[in-house]
Amino acid sequence: MIGTRPVTAVIWDYDGTLVDTRAKNWKITRDIVQHFTGTDPDTIEALSSLDGYTIALHHYHDWRHLYMTEFGMSENTLSEAGRLWTEYQLSDETLAPIYAGVESALGKLRNLPHGIVSMNSKDNIERSLAKKSLLDRFEFVIGYEEVSEARQKPAPDGLLMCLDQLTGMAPGHVAYVGDHQIDIECARNANQALASDGCDIHVFAIGAAYGIGAEFSAWPEEPDYTAQCPDDIVSIVRR
Repeated sequence: MIGTRPVTAVIWDYDGTLVDTRAKNWKITRDIVQHFTGTDPDTIEALSSLDGYTIALHHYHDWRHLYMTEFGMSENTLSEAGRLWTEYQLSDETLAPIYAGVESALGKLRNLPHGIVSMNSKDNIERSLAKKSLLDRFEFVIGYEEVSEARQKPAPDGLLMCLDQLTGMAPGHVAYVGDHQIDIECARNANQALASDGCDIHVFAIGAAYGIGAEFSAWPEEPDYTAQCPDDIVSIVRR
């Protein structure tokens, strides 16, 4: 409950919010960049270390800007890289652990439907969560393939699709939890679209600071709430 209106669903980003995928995504990005450019990843500052990759990932608005600016990849190459991402994700066995406290938070909020909206691969997300016996906690998963390339986050299409599936567009509040500024923008864009359609629904953004300690104050738009640990999400949703 936020104020006098019910919270009808909780929607999560995946990378950096539910699961620490930094090591896996760093390795796959190194492989993809070398595949398309032939450049040794160790010679690229943003790929030479996990810390460097993490800093670069949050410096740029989204992965496309990162790939074009840091790695010199073209728009056409980005489309090919996006399609190859799923293949690399499914074949790579690098561990991607669930953040401590996430499973407990999901249990405490089990009275609400949960979904995922991510730019990672749906197949990879579902396989990873199934291995951790957590897939059944989520009623709907939107991945990279479910949304056209032009309408990925921060466009609200995936978030609105998930919201519709979880709530049937019932009036109320919906939480969207994410660790990147693009998630905050996605929530704002969803609210604009909902208002334009006359829907009595408000999406509030929760910034997940427990993964990498993101500096939300440095972003163009700050989240409505900040969670220093997953249990903070429970407290926010129950207000």
